[in-house]
Amino acid sequence: AQGNATRIFHKKELPLDINLWELIRLERLSAISYVLSGGYSGPQLYPIKLYEPVKFLEKILDKFPSLFATRMLVVLEKKFFQD
Repeated sequence: AQGNATRIFHKKELPLDINLWELIRLERLSAISYVLSGGYSGPQLYPIKLYEPVKFLEKILDKFPSLFATRMLVVLEKKFFQD
């Protein structure tokens, strides 16, 4: 869940051994088009002809991730230690 990603990677409440991983990328995304589409299983909340305006709105909202982020992209790379 999104809440766990926020706690672990944004608030630094790390329940895992982070020393085994290198954080490559952390990006908070508004993803409003996904939310309004109903996700994978819900009903679509806007007609397909509004997709482009919603994507444009999303670009604006992405400039304020602390207010509008609904998704988080986290890229980790496992560290390999040499003896």
